Amino acid sequence: MKEVQLAFRSLLRSPGFTLVAVLMLALGIGASTAIFTVVSGVLLKPLDFEEPERLIRFWSQWHQFPRGSISEPEYFDYLELNDVFEAPSARRSSSKASL
Repeated sequence: MKEVQLAFRSLLRSPGFTLVAVLMLALGIGASTAIFTVVSGVLLKPLDFEEPERLIRFWSQWHQFPRGSISEPEYFDYLELNDVFEAPSARRSSSKASL
């Protein structure tokens, strides 16, 4: 118990050091929490699909862009010609009109 009292007295004698130490601890804990939240949400949490191994993604291949998003007209062409896929859907990956 005396060690704890001595530690608190030392911290009160140097408030600048105490402030920096508390801020560093807060930043470290906050950064660790943020990183864990991202890793947990992206890598550890399973996808919200019943059979995620059945998901596919279409790529459009151009000379300069070997993996480009498909356009809206291409998507609607795939929908018209579809006799294989169960539930096709699309999502926008940027503010551009790409699917």
